[in-house]
Amino acid sequence: MKLQKLIKNRRCKTLMLIGLSCHCSAVTYQVDTTLDQTDVLLGDGLCKTINDQCSLRAAIQESNQTVNTDVILVPGGDYLLGIPGIDEDQAATGDLDLLQPVVIIGDSAELTTIYGQQLDRVFEVFPQISGDDTQLSDLTVTGGQYSEFNKAAGSALLIRGHDVNLNRVNLIGNQTLGSGAAAVHISDSCLRGTQVRITNNTGEQSSGTVFIEGNGSCL
Repeated sequence: MKLQKLIKNRRCKTLMLIGLSCHCSAVTYQVDTTLDQTDVLLGDGLCKTINDQCSLRAAIQESNQTVNTDVILVPGGDYLLGIPGIDEDQAATGDLDLLQPVVIIGDSAELTTIYGQQLDRVFEVFPQISGDDTQLSDLTVTGGQYSEFNKAAGSALLIRGHDVNLNRVNLIGNQTLGSGAAAVHISDSCLRGTQVRITNNTGEQSSGTVFIEGNGSCL
């Protein structure tokens, strides 16, 4: 099964390189460790760390390699982001960079918690080509911290140029040491939510809990 997936993924990449359309299916990744580890081989279609497990970070890194809207299932547990390094944009260090549309689903906001550990913000959503929205559901995001002054903060969630849906999500206990929003920064994007709790987010020079800018942005 893994060999078939690998062959299919490589065939898809070859078609894209020569300008032909690719109809490869989206993938569902099942996270099976709370350890924060990177993927060992990007683009092979397999979520696999050095311990032969599928971490949340590794699943996101693999999802970033294709334009498909993959699904990442995150079971209950405490997921501590522990690889230092801010302003890296491939999800290898610091925050979890979402470069392509993805659906991330926890067990519940009470059971699945993602901790930034004050190393960086937690999620950063980048401008994307696909029209599919990114979705985060049934989880808590906490412990994000961003300290760069005069930059977009959003210590829990920075959204730029791509719409995001939150469903049954808690954004709690995030902070900024600069001038940006303590929890969410929205730029040229829309953030929609159902049963979203945003509380106890703080900033030393904060512009508020949520900051919105850009044409067509909405909340």
